[in-house]
Amino acid sequence: MDIWTPRAVRSATPTTERAASGMSRLVGSWSVTPVGRPEPAGLLEVLWSENQHTLRKRMSLLRGSGAGVRAEGVVGLDPATGTLKGIDFQSMIWPKNRLVHLMFESEYIVSGTAIQRLYTVTYPPGEPLMPFPDRGGTQRQFRETYTFQNDDFILWTTEILDSGEWKPFSGAGAGSELRRLRQRQIVR
Repeated sequence: MDIWTPRAVRSATPTTERAASGMSRLVGSWSVTPVGRPEPAGLLEVLWSENQHTLRKRMSLLRGSGAGVRAEGVVGLDPATGTLKGIDFQSMIWPKNRLVHLMFESEYIVSGTAIQRLYTVTYPPGEPLMPFPDRGGTQRQFRETYTFQNDDFILWTTEILDSGEWKPFSGAGAGSELRRLRQRQIVR
C-alpha cells in the first residue's frame, strides 16, 4: 500500500496520459535471447509502480565464463522538460568474481513501432571495461532501440557514440530478441 500518496492524488492521474507515453507496451516480463543463440540468457521485467506514475525495470543476464549483469531502474516524466527520463544502476560480475557498478542516465523517445533510449553510462575511474579507455573520462554515450515486431516480440539493438558517429555495440543484452513471458498488466 502506498502510504505516501493520498488516494485522491493516486486516482487523479489520467490513464490516457500514462498510456500515451508509449512505454506501456514494454510492461511485462520478457526473455532476453542474444541473436544467434538458441536459449534465453536473461530476463527483463518492466512494471508500473503502485501509483502508476513511473515504471520500474529489472534485468538480469548471464554471459559466458560465469559473468552476470543485474540492473534496476525507474522511468518517469520529467516535469521540467516533458520528456521521459530514467536512471538505472547496474552491477556486473565478471570472471574471477570482480564486481563492477555502473550508473545509466537515460532519455526515452517513443515512436509508433519503437522505443529509443539515449543514455550516458558512468564508469568507475580507471575501469578497463569502459569502451575507448584511452580517451579518458568516466562516461560514454549509447543508444538502444527496441523495435516492436508485434506485441510479444521486440528486437533490441545498441549503438555507441564513437567520434560523433553511432556505431554498433555488443554489450550486455545488445543485439537480442525479447519475447514476452506473461501477459502485460492492464492499465486502468
